[in-house]
Amino acid sequence: MSNQALPKRNAKVLEDYGDQCRNLGLILDKFVPWGWNRRDKHWDIVIKSTVRRSGNNEIRDLYGGEAKGIWLNVNRQALAGESPSLFEVDRVDVELMRAVQDRWQTQVKGRGGFAFTMRTAERLAVGLGASHVLETALTLDRNTGLPYLPGSSVKGLARAWGLIKVAAQLGITLDTVVHEKGKERNALNILSDMLASEPEKIGTVFPIENNEQAANYIDWFRFIFGSQANAGAVCFLDAIYAGSKAPGYAADVMTPHYVNYYTTNGGSPPAEDDNPNPVSFITVDHSNIFAFGLVLRRAAFANQPLENQKTALDTAANWLQRGLTDLGAGSKTAAGYGFFNRKSMKVVVSPSA
Repeated sequence: MSNQALPKRNAKVLEDYGDQCRNLGLILDKFVPWGWNRRDKHWDIVIKSTVRRSGNNEIRDLYGGEAKGIWLNVNRQALAGESPSLFEVDRVDVELMRAVQDRWQTQVKGRGGFAFTMRTAERLAVGLGASHVLETALTLDRNTGLPYLPGSSVKGLARAWGLIKVAAQLGITLDTVVHEKGKERNALNILSDMLASEPEKIGTVFPIENNEQAANYIDWFRFIFGSQANAGAVCFLDAIYAGSKAPGYAADVMTPHYVNYYTTNGGSPPAEDDNPNPVSFITVDHSNIFAFGLVLRRAAFANQPLENQKTALDTAANWLQRGLTDLGAGSKTAAGYGFFNRKSMKVVVSPSA
C-alpha cells in the first residue's frame, strides 16, 4: 500500500502497519491502493501483478477496473513482487466482533424484545449503489468493519411484506391498477400511501366493508409501522453479523454491455458494438448468519393490554422473516441476491426470556 497519495510520514505508517488493520470498512473507504496511472496520466487504482508477455511472466502495474478486480479477489495469493489483495490479510477482530454481538443481544433482552438469526441462502449485496470511491460499495459497520443491514432497511423489508399481506386481504395483487383522475396507478402504491396518511379513505377505493379480517390487518399494520401522525409501536434494530468466525465474502462482477447508452442517459442507442465494461464488487457470501432484533416502543402500549405486546412482536417478526425469505434484502434481489434460508431461522431472544 505504499503507493497511497499521502504525506510521506503518513504513507510510511500505512506501509508499516496497514496489514495489521482489522477493519475492512476502513481499508475500503480510506486505503484503496491508489497510484499514478502512467499510461493514462491520472490517479487510479494500481496493483502489481504477474502478466504473460512474449512467453515470459513479468510483474507489471495494472490499472483501473483490471486492478480493482485483482485487489478484491477473495481467493488470490500474491506471489513474490506482487501486491497483496484485500483479503490476503485477516480483516476481522474476532474478540471485538463477539463483544459487539454480546452487547447487541443484551440490549434486546434488556428491552424485552425478540431476536432471531437467519442464514443467507444467496450472496448479499447491501449498499451496492451508495457513493464510494470504488464505484460500488458494501455497507459495513464503522467501528468493527463487519457487514450489517441498517434498521431502516430491515423495517422497510418487513413493511413491504406486511403491505402485501394487507393487500391480499383486500384482493389486491401486484398487477392491480386503479383508475384515478383519468390515469392508471398501481393499487399497491395507492394502498401504501393511504396506510401512511389517509386510512379513512381506504374504504372509498377498496372493498373493506364487512371485511373484519382486512380491517384487523390494517390496524396492526399502522400500529406496528406507524404513520405520518404517529410513530410505530415496534423498533427494528440494525441486523448484525452473528457468526462465530469471520464473515465470508465473495467477489462478484457485473458487466454492463451498453456503456455509451448508460453514460449518455439514453443519448446513444444500445448498440451491439459497445465494449462491455466489467465492474467488480464485493458481496457477503451465502451461509453467513445475521441476527435481527425487534423491541417495543413502550409509550405505544400505555393503553394497550399486555397480550398486544407479544402479538405486535410476533406479527412484525413474521412479516420480517417472510420478507427475508421471499423478497430478499439489499441490492439486486431481482437477480437472486439477498435471500435468506427460511429453515435456518433460530430464536435467540424471546420476550419471556
